[in-house]
Amino acid sequence: MRKLTLLFALAASAVVALATVVFPQQLTVVRGQVVSGSLASLFDSDDNRLVVKGGPKLSPYDTPVNLEFATLCSTPNPQRLILTLETSTNASGLVQYVDMFEWQTNTWVPLDQREITKTDSTLTLDIPTCWRFAKSDTGEMRLRYWVSHFGPISQKSWTIGIDKMTWEVDPQ
Repeated sequence: MRKLTLLFALAASAVVALATVVFPQQLTVVRGQVVSGSLASLFDSDDNRLVVKGGPKLSPYDTPVNLEFATLCSTPNPQRLILTLETSTNASGLVQYVDMFEWQTNTWVPLDQREITKTDSTLTLDIPTCWRFAKSDTGEMRLRYWVSHFGPISQKSWTIGIDKMTWEVDPQ
């Protein structure tokens, strides 16, 4: 009985060791303004946030916050990709959207949308057919995070904060 337990523990440790945590390496602010923080603010859930305030909308189709993140996936054709995103806002009435770029079709694919809460809320997405989001020759992955409002906003000068953003990449 002990040997089985030990072997199981070793096997479980080996499986966990195969997964790699990937952090954002590049940020492009398409719309909005960074108030504080940096890419390093996204590495841990430590209340050190990347804080962004909404920018002006030039048309009805613009979003007040539109951020694009890029990173390199060291695993060619990953089989499992788990996104962890921890966010909050200082106002009610805001919705966050998460898209990833699909290289084969050259389009953004919507993965999730939900209201942003006033306290830290963690989104964990197990992304299906994730290999399509890693560029085959370079491993580049892109994520678009954008914010819109669905009605009156409770605060005129609102911000969103991203406390953590990571991808767990599993080659198997």
